[in-house]
Amino acid sequence: MAQVSGTVFRDYNRDGQQATGSAKEPGVPGMVVLAYVDGVSQPLSTNTDGDGNFIFAASTIAYGKKVRLEFTPETTLFVYDASATTGSSVQFVQAPTSTVLYGVSDPADYCQAVPQLALPIYYQGSVQPTSNALVTFAATSSGQPTLSAEQPKPIGKGTDIGAVWGSAWQRQSSQLISFSLLKRHAALGPLGLGGVYLTNPSTATSTAYFDAGQYLTLASPADLSILSGRTLPQSYSTTSVDAAAFSRVGKVGFGGATFTPREDRLWVINAYEKTLVSIAVGSPLKSAALITPALFTSYPIPQTNTDKGENRPWAVTYHQGKLYVGIVNDASKSHLRADLQACVYAFDLTTNSFDPTPVITVPLTYRKGWATVGTPSLGEYWEPWSDNWADFATNSLNVNTTPALHRVARPQPMLSSISFDAEGAMILGFMDRTGHQTGRNQPAPTETAPTPLTVYSGYPGGDLLRAALVNDTYYLEMDGSAGANTGSGSMNGQGPGDPAFPADMGGEFYGNDNYSTQNEETFTGSLMSNASLGDLYVTLYNPLATWSGGTAVFDLYTGQGTRRYEVYSDPTSTTDSPQYTHPRSTFGTANGTGQLTPLCDAPSSEIGNRAWTDANGNGVQDPSEAPLPGLAVAIYTAGGQWVASTTTDQNGLYRFKTGNGLSLALNTPYYIVAGYGQANLQFQLARKSLVVGARMYGLTGWNLGVGPNATANDSDAFLLSGTNTPLDGLAVMPFVLTVPGQIINTLDIGAQDTGPCWESTACLPISSRRIK
Repeated sequence: MAQVSGTVFRDYNRDGQQATGSAKEPGVPGMVVLAYVDGVSQPLSTNTDGDGNFIFAASTIAYGKKVRLEFTPETTLFVYDASATTGSSVQFVQAPTSTVLYGVSDPADYCQAVPQLALPIYYQGSVQPTSNALVTFAATSSGQPTLSAEQPKPIGKGTDIGAVWGSAWQRQSSQLISFSLLKRHAALGPLGLGGVYLTNPSTATSTAYFDAGQYLTLASPADLSILSGRTLPQSYSTTSVDAAAFSRVGKVGFGGATFTPREDRLWVINAYEKTLVSIAVGSPLKSAALITPALFTSYPIPQTNTDKGENRPWAVTYHQGKLYVGIVNDASKSHLRADLQACVYAFDLTTNSFDPTPVITVPLTYRKGWATVGTPSLGEYWEPWSDNWADFATNSLNVNTTPALHRVARPQPMLSSISFDAEGAMILGFMDRTGHQTGRNQPAPTETAPTPLTVYSGYPGGDLLRAALVNDTYYLEMDGSAGANTGSGSMNGQGPGDPAFPADMGGEFYGNDNYSTQNEETFTGSLMSNASLGDLYVTLYNPLATWSGGTAVFDLYTGQGTRRYEVYSDPTSTTDSPQYTHPRSTFGTANGTGQLTPLCDAPSSEIGNRAWTDANGNGVQDPSEAPLPGLAVAIYTAGGQWVASTTTDQNGLYRFKTGNGLSLALNTPYYIVAGYGQANLQFQLARKSLVVGARMYGLTGWNLGVGPNATANDSDAFLLSGTNTPLDGLAVMPFVLTVPGQIINTLDIGAQDTGPCWESTACLPISSRRIK
């Protein structure tokens, strides 16, 4: 029989309730819970189980006893304390109780219910002033836009940014940072291969930020020389060979990008040097004039099976205190499909180092489904990377036009996106390199004649895979199932199967990534899931009609598709008329969109915790010691400027929450001041005492906590001196917010009762010390 029990869970949306529906909030296993029982010298200890539950049995805690519970914080760098709705890492209860909740959250896991999504769109030919190279739309968008409210909103022109892939959103400045992409037939922006660009979605403007090519080696000198000679036509209707880009796609320039929660360092993949690059752009962002070589640090990404092929990195994402980087061994040396594999490596942000052992290794030898069905059907398996056009397979699209139209395919894997769901499962997005080596109705890279006899449209065959997290180990989906979940494409023959039963058909968890029966794999490289949203968002071609690109939404846990949205289309490109002039503004099926980025708001920050009567004066919050309600508490700047006031409640708790008029700057020192506010002055300077409810209290000792959570069970208030500010002599607790959405719930005030306030003059506040 349990005497004290409860649950520790991930409170992704910070509402204080454990969600169990589609937007799951799982329990946190393995967290140490200590119970300090009144009158017992040593604490009891237990660990949360696989569902985050903990129990202290009746045999260990007597009925009616008061208990101080301490939840040992997680060791990951960016996990913070729980919000006021569930209580902090120190909670006080009386046995018996079974309703204790402790919800932990990482600011990066939060997103509002319906964020805007940002997505690059690519255009063929030289940069056009009217091309909308970057757009936003609501996460709930669906269908083919026909009304103005459903149209994607342009926020960046091609002339401003050119082709970009990797994007990272800085919440505190509301700026989107984008990195250039080398894509055949698409123009780079004004800063070239190293271009980094800033976009302000609220003003719908994009500008050049800095050229990282000044500080990083993004290609060999020979490659840069060849790429500088690229010429792309001004008119969409004019073909371009662009042979210079064909063999260098995926090998030079940038891959994916992300911020970590502090948002002061930007992390991006250098595809050429095979490194993870940290750029100390600052929080808020430094101006371009302050970007120097000293801000760049490169970390080599682990290499494996280098005798089989080159390891090609691309994806990088942040998750609960670590970065995860995805690579693919391209089997370009062995030329054997059997040597293709992907690895995900974890980068520890506390040591700034890679774990040399991958968290998961994925063989890429499975049948994944046709890129395009026809005579012949193309792209059934992943293939080694190739820069030889003769290795690419083609079939006829329309031979009755001049030039004749053909499809081209050769699925070459790039691990382009990594995401996580609320259960901790890892979702892997594999982009097909061919989609960036080809275009729509464009000649072969070997073409020399001014009027090509045949033009080709690229049909990539990207794929989505899910790896379930079981006992801290990732297990790749098999036959369309991952862990305890079965997806929508079970046993459809288009995914990894059980190697012990080679006769099995195999299957795929996310089985609705097709267009009709013509294209079994239409994923174009970017996926996004956020624990607060509960869905998987992906980019694909032909979401609803041919020659288009957009997004699809899948249920994370069943793999079922729920809705699709068309971001661009060019219906005229489906005409079969001999007079058709083959307009080719967008890329049609050939990876026409970039990295999908949610423009999430930062969650509110919270500061506070508890005032209590320290009966024995030891500076520790003992289980039986009473709270101190009615104490005035205020926030002041370091210079003594009042910011906000509140009062402790019946449980001695106080909270300040940003938003609704309260704004606190990051990386800026503030003080919590006890017994002092604009209109509630309870601190007696002469006596160095608090007057609360006609009784006087002196501060107990500070920083005298005990056990592994000493800073959470002690008193933090002390008398300030030596600052030459109006706060000198007052009871204060300093704090600094360093992360958007940070929660600091460890600022406690211990007060020792020194008796009733008998003298009326002594009980009056000293108004001469009022701070304005």
